[in-house]
Amino acid sequence: MTDKIRKERANFTADQKLQYAKLMTEEGYTSKQIMEISGAGLTAVSRCKKQHLSEQIGETNKTKTALDPQLRRIQQLELQLKEAKEDNDILKKVNSSMNIQRVFSLFNAPLSSYYKALEEHVSNPNTDRIITIMQALHAEHIHCLGRRRMHKELIKEGFTIGTFKVAGLMKDAGIIAKIPKKPSLLSSLQ
Repeated sequence: MTDKIRKERANFTADQKLQYAKLMTEEGYTSKQIMEISGAGLTAVSRCKKQHLSEQIGETNKTKTALDPQLRRIQQLELQLKEAKEDNDILKKVNSSMNIQRVFSLFNAPLSSYYKALEEHVSNPNTDRIITIMQALHAEHIHCLGRRRMHKELIKEGFTIGTFKVAGLMKDAGIIAKIPKKPSLLSSLQ
């Protein structure tokens, strides 16, 4: 059993491939000569020649990069046009099924701003009214209403709201019970 050392794969630019293909088609070099000059394998050399011949008659492969610089530029422009059309379609009809990363890349906006906006609470008029009343009650009761007592006061005012919602609104409005509740007679007896 012999240990064959594999030849490292040669990578060529489109311009180099075009040069080698022109040598074979226009100047009559053989595939073997091109293989010796370039260090490429037979398959790669014959593929370059075949692609060059097909490009000369006007057939271009959409999946491969063109060898001719003008055809390469056309491919780039077609790709840009396709992306621009997709961008227009996205802007015409942005909905929840669209890729949010793609939408934000259109506007050169960081994706984190989307998630930050999701965290922020959307203000509605009823919530603003409740917060205004909570601030008035807070001042009226000498800054000593916690979430439970504030909840009871809001229910007396006619609002249907939960204790935890009250706590969240108090936090958003910056309402903090600074003075503790005055001790009652029962707590002093214990």
